[in-house]
Amino acid sequence: MSALTAPGQRMLAIASNTVREAVRSRLLYTLLLFAVLLICAGVLLSALSYVENDRILQDVGFAAMRLFGVAIALFVGVGLIHREVERRTVYTILSKPLSRAEFLLGKFAGLVFTVWMQLAIMALAFAARSEPVRTFMPGAGFLTQEAASVRSPSTSTMQARQLPSAR
Repeated sequence: MSALTAPGQRMLAIASNTVREAVRSRLLYTLLLFAVLLICAGVLLSALSYVENDRILQDVGFAAMRLFGVAIALFVGVGLIHREVERRTVYTILSKPLSRAEFLLGKFAGLVFTVWMQLAIMALAFAARSEPVRTFMPGAGFLTQEAASVRSPSTSTMQARQLPSAR
């Protein structure tokens, strides 16, 4: 027996269809492209400042993710419902044993999943542009290459050995 009930299965079918329709939309890819370009432009903007490079990069990156996440939700969401009504497929779907609430919740779940996928792609672009190289050190977590060379136990012991001989 399946774990989902009949209404859950119907909503999942609507949600998966919504994700498929959204992924086929050119508007989604256009907005995603502009978001990634703005995230990458944050690197150029952060180079203009000598003091707050990381802060500017983070602000521009997170603002781009927030702005384009909302734009994707609005434009793609409105386009999905509009296309259903325009093609008159909504009448065929609602003539089946499916309530309007199940239809709308399925559309909502599919749109939420689509926005999460796009936010994950934007977060990967942001992570790729914000930190050059990350190194894992036990007890310290992930560090940048510069911080790892400063905090490395072998480096600190070598520097400690060199201090007395340098005098």
